[in-house]
Amino acid sequence: MAYVKHKEQYIMNRIKTLFAASILLLISVVTGAQDVRTLSTRVADLLARMPADNQELASRLMEDMYLLGEEGRDMICQKVVPAGMGDDISARYAISTLTTHLSADSDDTRRSEWEKQCIKYMQSATNREVRSFFMRQLNLVGSGPSAEALKEWINSPEMCDDAVIALQAIGSTAAVETLASALRADECPCAAQVMIALAETDPGTTVEPYVLWYHRGNTSEKSAALYALASTGAPEAAEILSEAAVAASYRRDQTGAVQALLLYARNIGLAGEVKKMERIASQVMEASQTPEASSQRLAAMSVIAEVKGDDALGMLMQAADDPDVAVRVGALRLASAITGSDATKKWINRYGKVSPEAKADILFMLGERGDELSVPLMMKALDDPSREVSSSALSALARLQGPKAIEPLLSWIVKYDSEEGHRAAANALTTILDSTGISMVADRLPESSGQATVTLIRLLAWSGDTHYFQTVLPYTGSEDLGIRAAALNSLSSLGSWNDQPAITELLGTVTDRAEVTQLQQALLGAAMRHDDPERRSDLILQALDKGAESAKLIPLLAVTGGEEALKKVAHDFDNGDAITRDICFDALAHWRDYSAARVLMGITASGNKTFGMPAFDAYMRMVAAAAVTPERKLLMIKDMARYAAAPDARSGMLALAASLGIRQAQFFIIPYLSDPSEDVKKAASEAIESMNLPDDEMFEPMFNGKDLEGWQGLVENPLARAKMKPKELSVKQKEANIRMLENWSVRDGMIWFNGTGDNLCSIKEYGDFEMYVDWRITRDGDSGIYLRGTPQVQIWDTSRTDDGAEVGSGGLYNNQENPSVPLTVADNPVGEWNTFRIIMTGERVSVWLNGELTVDNVIMENYWDRSIPIFPTGPVELQAHGTDLAFRDIWIREITSPEYSLSEKEKEEGFVSLFNGRDLDGWIGNRVSYTAEDGMIVIKPGNDSGGNLYTEKEYDDFIFRFEFQLTPGANNGLGIRTPTEGDAAYVGMELQILDNTASVYAELQPYQYHGSVYGVIAARRGFLRPLGEWNYQEVTVKGTKVKVVLNGTVIVNGDIADAALDGTIDGKEHPGLQNKKGHIGFLGHGSVVKFRNIRIKEL
Repeated sequence: MAYVKHKEQYIMNRIKTLFAASILLLISVVTGAQDVRTLSTRVADLLARMPADNQELASRLMEDMYLLGEEGRDMICQKVVPAGMGDDISARYAISTLTTHLSADSDDTRRSEWEKQCIKYMQSATNREVRSFFMRQLNLVGSGPSAEALKEWINSPEMCDDAVIALQAIGSTAAVETLASALRADECPCAAQVMIALAETDPGTTVEPYVLWYHRGNTSEKSAALYALASTGAPEAAEILSEAAVAASYRRDQTGAVQALLLYARNIGLAGEVKKMERIASQVMEASQTPEASSQRLAAMSVIAEVKGDDALGMLMQAADDPDVAVRVGALRLASAITGSDATKKWINRYGKVSPEAKADILFMLGERGDELSVPLMMKALDDPSREVSSSALSALARLQGPKAIEPLLSWIVKYDSEEGHRAAANALTTILDSTGISMVADRLPESSGQATVTLIRLLAWSGDTHYFQTVLPYTGSEDLGIRAAALNSLSSLGSWNDQPAITELLGTVTDRAEVTQLQQALLGAAMRHDDPERRSDLILQALDKGAESAKLIPLLAVTGGEEALKKVAHDFDNGDAITRDICFDALAHWRDYSAARVLMGITASGNKTFGMPAFDAYMRMVAAAAVTPERKLLMIKDMARYAAAPDARSGMLALAASLGIRQAQFFIIPYLSDPSEDVKKAASEAIESMNLPDDEMFEPMFNGKDLEGWQGLVENPLARAKMKPKELSVKQKEANIRMLENWSVRDGMIWFNGTGDNLCSIKEYGDFEMYVDWRITRDGDSGIYLRGTPQVQIWDTSRTDDGAEVGSGGLYNNQENPSVPLTVADNPVGEWNTFRIIMTGERVSVWLNGELTVDNVIMENYWDRSIPIFPTGPVELQAHGTDLAFRDIWIREITSPEYSLSEKEKEEGFVSLFNGRDLDGWIGNRVSYTAEDGMIVIKPGNDSGGNLYTEKEYDDFIFRFEFQLTPGANNGLGIRTPTEGDAAYVGMELQILDNTASVYAELQPYQYHGSVYGVIAARRGFLRPLGEWNYQEVTVKGTKVKVVLNGTVIVNGDIADAALDGTIDGKEHPGLQNKKGHIGFLGHGSVVKFRNIRIKEL
């Protein structure tokens, strides 16, 4: 009967939900939401969302800000206050963002409106910084009116700098004239900035103001005046600029006289006065002959080169032989811009007339030019006695000719025995060598000797081409130690998989420690070339089988790895002599991955007095370094735990477990609180404390590790059991319990199943819960975890591909409409332990297998009757499916948090819960922005207000209790007696839910603060708890009377009929005050707010 009622109720709820949702959709289509909030509320709501989280939201908010109109924007501008006088960050951010937004607006009308508003607040501001803030907005939206308004501030000592920046940004004719006019005045508090601004916008051609300021100004004003004079390009400026340079002795000084003179020369040169430009630049060069003045010489040369172009080549050729390397290199850099074969020919002619140092620089430049006319010169330069010149020629030839330069460069290497030169040649070759070129390197090897042979071998090694292994191999026996070392070193780059026998044979002949290491590296390099990690050790193992020296080869197996290599090392450890055991153990302790862990555990388990403890330590180090999830690491720790005989071993193990930071580690550590060793007890206590896990999650063990207390046999299925009478069920349960003991038992702290019989069921039934359980199956194993008596979270051997098991364990196997396949395969090999974490809330399930998410909040279907949801409660069952299996460490936490539980007193008083803590059943409206999370309703508005969430049911008189948590600047509302369309504050009633402390709400009307019946009855303030803490509120609505109690204090106790008798206090129409009943809702205004413990009593 209970089952039938459950099904009927579910169907009726679904019909009501679908009907309500369709009505809402229809309303949203045929009606538009009218924003009837007061202007101050709209302003506050906008500021509460600043700064915006993303560009899309920012753009939308700026459109909203513009639509506030001048009055609304005034309200935001008025919130800007002097530093330290209040929190105006949101207002400043909004203003600056609107400025940027409108500066790119194609509609000049909107930009002009905003410009006028910014001018108004700039002019009315009494604080310098506030005025400066609004002045900065004019940098982006300023035009003619701004230029006019800035006139009065350009002569203000405190505002002049900001005014100049704004005028320069505006850049209009009017702005330039305002700047020029300020300069002509007797006093200008920021003359330097004005002159720089003019120089960079429109310096004009009149020099008098600049000359005047040069003569009478301070250092910065003199500097700015010279810069402005240079920018005019006026003939009259030449004399004063030259005088200033002379006065500075043509050296860098604080006025920048020489730089200004060169700027002037450039400007007039580009304007056509080339001779005058050249005369000035030459004067600067003549006066700048010292090394410390080389940058000025280069600057002058740069001016000449820019203006004269190709005609400057003669000057640059002269400078190319300058004793100052900076000048020399700078001249060649400038010369590289003068292209063409004629210029190349001139450089070739010039080459023979310069110093060796200059020759090297010229060769470099010619290589960069890319003109093959210079190839003969470079070929000749290869034989230059100066190694600097020949090295430069090598590099230049490679850049110029590419692969065609390989032959001459190789010939040079063979011909000359110069380590420095060979290094340069090799570097050059590495930029141009291809496969053909590498073969040319190999061809030259027989005719080489000494350093040339070393260089050619290194080039072959650089190529990494394994074809040349046999080419180099004979040189490993060279009597020339340099050649021998180069050859041995090259084998690690040239050895292929098939070259391992040759390397192994050579390794057996050497005794020098360095050479042994070189050959071991070569052997590793060759072995690691195999694509299959399991094959990389094959040839090394073959060599060992043939009697190769194990001391040289076994350490390599730790790097190449693989199952066969591990078996070999383990075997030799067990059967070798003392030296072999040492070598093998070292390899196992440093194995490339954690696959050697089981061997190390075997050594520890054997009780070996020499290697037992070192093996334990190596195992734990391997666990710590393993690239696996914390859950897998813990399983490895559990496997080794029984062998932690020494107290310090147990203590270290507990510290490692705690470092994983997972709940299962805490379960593992807890028993050690009763360890016989006081040191271990202390370590366990410290480990648990260090994990800092939430202490409000109360887990209980479902299995005591000793017997099957708390478990019973299976009696049919939930539907069949529901139809049984108590007496019948009792009899069948006793029979099932007897059968249970035939198939299920406890051994070594584990629940074992022998392969026949039925499921093992928890006696207790569970609703919502979080559960942890370890499980292990045998070959072809098949099992699962039933949740609320319903199959199942799947467990099976992934090799059973005929059954589809290759998808892995951890899925909801019996789902048909919702996902059934795990998100990933996360199973450990058959025979090893696995661990589940399962969370079930409502009908949704999440599963983690070995720390990897396999089911993500998926609806679990009711296998027994798919027409209804899964049962609200039921037992946990360990599935029996015909194969041996084991379970251990089963812990569970019931999710019955107080957020949605009623107290016994409330139940007696007639309260009912409006939120089940799991989902939004019973609620309609925006079920996207509002979500159920961890026993709370949370609104996450995204780029809109977040919308409204309403109760399905309508209420008239009631007591409504809930808790809420505000975020900074949060704004929401509690709608009462409201329809689901329109603004609830007017078509129903809205009780404000607001962060009263936020600065953006500092100037609201009294009826807009938290708890107020919006626009109708004002609430008392000062009773909200600090942000981040939960507030408790009770709302009583009876007839026309509304009472609001916040955190134990009455903040509203009024009669809406009396309050509206002579009109509401906000002066607006509130037709909703006449409603006799309606929905209760949470009303989104763009803020994150959390709600919990929501219940109601109808009166």
